[in-house]
Amino acid sequence: MCNKRMRRRNSAVSPVIATALTLVIVVSAIGVVLSWGIPYIERLKVESEQKSVYSQFDLWDESLRDLIIEGVNATRINNFALNQGNLLLNTEGRRFVVYYFVEPGYDCIIYDFNKYNFTIQANVSLPAAIKNVHIRWVENEEEKNVTRPFSIKNNGDSATISVDPASYPPLEKTVKMSFYNSTDSVVAKAWVFNLGKLQWEASSSSGVYGLRAENQGIMVSTPGETTLKKGFIFYNESNTIFMMTSLIRGRMFSGNGPALYRVVTTLDESEVLEENNTVYNLTLSIDGKDADLWIEYFEDNGFSKILPLDNNARRFNQTEIELTFLKTLFYTKLQVAKGG
Repeated sequence: MCNKRMRRRNSAVSPVIATALTLVIVVSAIGVVLSWGIPYIERLKVESEQKSVYSQFDLWDESLRDLIIEGVNATRINNFALNQGNLLLNTEGRRFVVYYFVEPGYDCIIYDFNKYNFTIQANVSLPAAIKNVHIRWVENEEEKNVTRPFSIKNNGDSATISVDPASYPPLEKTVKMSFYNSTDSVVAKAWVFNLGKLQWEASSSSGVYGLRAENQGIMVSTPGETTLKKGFIFYNESNTIFMMTSLIRGRMFSGNGPALYRVVTTLDESEVLEENNTVYNLTLSIDGKDADLWIEYFEDNGFSKILPLDNNARRFNQTEIELTFLKTLFYTKLQVAKGG
């Protein structure tokens, strides 16, 4: 009799326990699916959006090339359709500093570029001392010029050149510098270019995904990796180098998707900086995030680097280059508007 009651009790309890165990297992399984599945789906959505926005950046990049062919005042309209993420137009971006010598025997390096000063150092004993630099701000409504005296002559001599923040703009955007020796001859020139950028970013639980269009190249960022897709207009053949840099200018803009953005791009101005000159010791200094990607781009086009005085500069191996154009400068102005 006792055994029968125990069997009944066990048979009554067992289904309850089994049901409870089943519920625990199911709930645990749902928890695993949610913790793994939602971030996975979220990541796929962001990756899909990045591919979509990249194709739109690519079309805009192609329109820049059309503008260059058509010439100054040519205009293109591009629509950017965003489902998520942030679209940013920033005229402050990566800085390229190109400098070179127009007389043989001169070899210096420019480094530690800041908003209001930089340093120049002689790599060899110079034929004559460099005595001053004339600085002209190209992108400035009011013409600004200044001459700063200094002196370097022997190997290792250095000088820091500064401008007064109260009287002069920062050494940013586009700046032209001419260096004179003790006989008042121009022996070196330098150009400072701030590229500007059109940028898209979106976040997921795995990290930030981004695109940055600058200088007719597109940097593609995923969590843990950034690559440079496409390059700008540049080629290097024997002793001739051609380099053209696009500068993004316009009203600063930031907007969040989902939205339709209308981007009106106008080629504003062009200027040939050097033509058919022999130059010596051409150097390009690049700063900003992921600068090494641009360095690799130049190396892939036939340059090799020599270790510089700082991590931002790269020295290319040509000692004498017949320069068809050192630089054709294009100010590319953008107008960005958020539409429906």
